[in-house]
Amino acid sequence: MSVEIERNSMLRLFTLGTIDGIEFWTDDTLPNFSVDDTDGIDTYTEFDLIDSIASKNYIDEVLWWGIALLNQFWDALRSLEKYSVKWTDQRGFENEDIVYGKELADDLVSYLVSSGVNSSTIVNNRLFDTVRIASPRRLSGLFQ
Repeated sequence: MSVEIERNSMLRLFTLGTIDGIEFWTDDTLPNFSVDDTDGIDTYTEFDLIDSIASKNYIDEVLWWGIALLNQFWDALRSLEKYSVKWTDQRGFENEDIVYGKELADDLVSYLVSSGVNSSTIVNNRLFDTVRIASPRRLSGLFQ
């Protein structure tokens, strides 16, 4: 199948694969888009969506994928709310997990309690909402 992909589409980072005649996009070619000293920081509220953050910073909401890739927001379309869930396990070791979305944080707490963790040792906090923003030049460098 021949597909014309827009220059700023995230699909440019994927490859079109075929198995048993069925075509699909694979993510095995995602570039290494690591944190850089030139990245900026932006804050957002619980009402912001990742495409609105991209629109504010890049004047193009389609570039949401650049923010997701840089910040490793694998569940970004569900929620940008970042939660820290800390607990002490039965052996006395302190643990922490970072999850996105209140629902996932609450699910983790429920799982911990059901697996025998003392609920008085569980702390579930929403973290300050910041996101790293790559410069438009660095973002466009992914296509070079």
